[in-house]
Amino acid sequence: MCESVTSRRLHISDFPEELHDDIAERLASHSVSFTSVRRRPEGIKSEMSGSGTVVKVAGRLAFLTADHVAEQLEAGDSVAVLVDWSGKLRHCVFRCDHLVFARLARGSDDGNGPDLALIFLPKAGSASAMVRNEKVPYDLDRRIAKLSGNYLELDQGFWFSCGVPAEGAVTLESERGFEQVHGVQGLCALAARPHEFEYEGFDYIDVNVPTVAPDVPTKLAGMSGSGLWQVSIRQAEDGTLHAQEYILSGVAFYEWYKPTRRLRCHGRRSLHERLPALLREHPCSAEPTA
Repeated sequence: MCESVTSRRLHISDFPEELHDDIAERLASHSVSFTSVRRRPEGIKSEMSGSGTVVKVAGRLAFLTADHVAEQLEAGDSVAVLVDWSGKLRHCVFRCDHLVFARLARGSDDGNGPDLALIFLPKAGSASAMVRNEKVPYDLDRRIAKLSGNYLELDQGFWFSCGVPAEGAVTLESERGFEQVHGVQGLCALAARPHEFEYEGFDYIDVNVPTVAPDVPTKLAGMSGSGLWQVSIRQAEDGTLHAQEYILSGVAFYEWYKPTRRLRCHGRRSLHERLPALLREHPCSAEPTA
C-alpha cells in the first residue's frame, strides 16, 4: 500500500537528492530556453531571453512562456531554442516569421501580471522536427479537460520551477560550423507549499526562493516563462519515495525581493481556465509556415 506525501509531513531539507534528480530529468524533457538572434552588419547579436515549456494545446505544438519573453523574441530575426540539456551541441533555430506569437495577456505592471503567451511552431521544418525528436510535449489539452476546477491541495507533494537562468552563461569557442556557442546550466528549483492568490481575474502563485543557497543564482533572469510544476509524491511500503504525478501548474514571469525573495508565476486557473478562453479570442488561428 502506498501513501501520499505532503510538504507538511516531509520537510524540504529532507527531500531525497536522488528523487530530486529524477524529477529534474523528467521536467527537463518538457522544458526549453530561448535566445533572441539578430543579424547586424557588424555580426550576430544574441541575447538569452527566457524559458518555456513544450506543450500540445488546441491540437497544436507550442511553447508556453511569459508574454514579455515572447515580445523580445518576436522583435528579433530568429529564435534559437535549447532543446538538449545533456550538453550536446544542437542547432535548433526558427525564423521569427515562421512562428505564430499568441500574445495572450499582459498587464501594465510587470510584477503584478498578467504575463502569458504561446508561440506556435510550424508543422514542417528541421527545427520543428528537432523539437519533436528531443522534447516530450506536455498534453495541456488533456490536462485542461481533466483538471479545470479540480486541483490538488497546495501542500500535496512539492513544487518545481524548471528553466535556464542567464546567470552563469558562458560564450564558448565556435565549433562544427556554429558561429556562436553558449554554455548554460539548467535549474530545477524545489519548493514546498507556495502562496496562491487572485488579482484582477487571474490567479498567481508565489514560490519562495532561498536568498543564499548552493546552485541557486543570485538573480533569476532567464527563468521568465519557465514552467511551474506540482509533483505529487508517494511513499512505498519499504519507505522509499517516488514521484507519482507531474502537473504543469504555472508560468514564471517575475522575481520579487521584498519582503522576501520569491518567484511569481501564473497559477493553475490561469493555465486551465483562462488560457483556453484567451486563446479562443486571439486572432492566431492561422498555421505557421515552415
